[in-house]
Amino acid sequence: MGTLYVASMPVGDLDDITFRAIRMLREAALVLTTDLPRAQRLFNHHGVTTPLIDSTGEGDFLAALAVEDVVVLSEGWLPAPSVSVRVLIQLALKRGSPVVPLPGPSLPVTALAVSGLPADSFVYLGVLPQEPDALTELLASVAGERRTLVALESPNRRPHLRAELHGALGDRPLALVTLTELGTEVIERRWPSEAHVPVLDEPGQGPCVLVIGGAREQATRWNEDQLRMETQACLDRGLGAREASRQLAIESGWPRREIYRLATQAIRLACEAQ
Repeated sequence: MGTLYVASMPVGDLDDITFRAIRMLREAALVLTTDLPRAQRLFNHHGVTTPLIDSTGEGDFLAALAVEDVVVLSEGWLPAPSVSVRVLIQLALKRGSPVVPLPGPSLPVTALAVSGLPADSFVYLGVLPQEPDALTELLASVAGERRTLVALESPNRRPHLRAELHGALGDRPLALVTLTELGTEVIERRWPSEAHVPVLDEPGQGPCVLVIGGAREQATRWNEDQLRMETQACLDRGLGAREASRQLAIESGWPRREIYRLATQAIRLACEAQ
C-alpha cells in the first residue's frame, strides 16, 4: 500500500517550494491537484513528468494509492486543505494508508509572519463574505477580539472594503500580502483610515491576505442609559440605525447588534409618537 503525501502549491514564485516536495512529486505514481493549470506550470518549471489529474478523481486516486505513493497538492493561499483535498485524506486514512505532510508555503501564515503584529495567537476568519450584511455580521462578531485577525479577500474585491473595515473595527494596524502581475508577494502596512489603499479598493491579480491588529483594551463599558442617550444623539443627527450602531460599537464596548436593536426601537417609538 502506498503513502499519501500532502504538499502545498506555491502561490507566487514557482520556486517557493521545498526540494523534498519536488522530489516526491517526481517519484510519486500520481499527483492530484485542485488547480490543474497552475500545477502544470509548476511541473513544467521544475521538469516534473508525473501524471497529473484533478483532485476529484477519487477512483484513479484509490487505484494508484493501493500500490504506490501519491501526492496531493493543496492551495498555498489557504492555511489548510480545501474540502476536496480533505476528502482524499479521509479516504486514505480509511484505507489504512500513511498520510505524510510535506511542509511548504501557506500565504496566510506567511503574511502573519511578516506583518509585525502579534502571532503567538490569532483568529483566522477565512474568505471575507462578498454579501455586505454577511460581512458586517462577521466583523461585528470579532470587533472586540484582542487577538490578531487574519482574513482572505478574493481578487474580486468590493470597492469599499477599506471603509467597511474602518467602520467596523476602528483604526488599527493593517498588513496586507497580495500578488503583483509578476506573481511576487508584496507586503504593505497601512491604516484603514488612510484615504486610499489600492490593494483593498481595486481588483487584484490574486488573493489578498489581511492581517489586522486585535482590539485595544476596552475602557469601562457604557451603562445602558449612556448608550441610549448616545444612540438617540446619533439618530438626532440624521444617522440611521446601522450607521449609529457602527459608529458607537467600538467606543461604547457594546455589540453592534445590541446598539442596532436599541436604535430601531427608538425609531419605532418616535414614529408611533407622531
